[in-house]
Amino acid sequence: MLYKIIKSDYTQESGFCNVPLQQLPVLADDESSFAPGISGMPAKVDSEARKLIKEARSEAEEILRQAKVDAEAMKAEAFKKGLEESSKERISLLEEARDVLAAAAQMRIKILSSAEPQVVELALSIAGHLLHTRIHIDPELIKDVVAEAILMLASGESIVVRVNPRDLSVCRSHKEIFQELLADGASIKFLPSEEVKKGDCTVQGQYALVESFLQERFNHIRDALLKEAAYAPAPLSD
Repeated sequence: MLYKIIKSDYTQESGFCNVPLQQLPVLADDESSFAPGISGMPAKVDSEARKLIKEARSEAEEILRQAKVDAEAMKAEAFKKGLEESSKERISLLEEARDVLAAAAQMRIKILSSAEPQVVELALSIAGHLLHTRIHIDPELIKDVVAEAILMLASGESIVVRVNPRDLSVCRSHKEIFQELLADGASIKFLPSEEVKKGDCTVQGQYALVESFLQERFNHIRDALLKEAAYAPAPLSD
């Protein structure tokens, strides 16, 4: 029988005894490091014990290693499965979003196609009011109108510019700017004319006359846009 009796001192007064704990010997991996016999064990028993301990340790290490491998594999599989599920969900959401956007775009085309002439008419009406308002509140607008008309004539010509009396002072104050648009030696003269509406002008050259009437130009643009809207292609069918 493999028993080991630990002797100790008995304390009679207290009825208890102090048992000194003895540290078990540390077993080395190499059997050759052991001295023959452990605590008086027979050599054969000692060898068998060491063999069992070594096998148990190897088996425990193998179980631990395999457990780690299995845990990593399970973790990787769960992660892969999670990615696949997440990817499927994202694809489904993207497809749904595309369908919604396509439906919205189709609806927009139908609405705009059916109401485009009215929409254009409304937009042009608003633009016309804005233009009329700007003509009366922005005295500098005539400067751009006159400059554009001058550029349509040959730069070597002397010219006569007729504007509404309310625009005359502004034009004369910018005479140097207009002069730079002409060739050297060409002259420019400003005359008031009640026949010319505020914001409009006529520029008379030696061989041509340019009339810049904002309302007429606006009406031309308006007619072109309305014509284009009327012949707009029909909306695509579902």
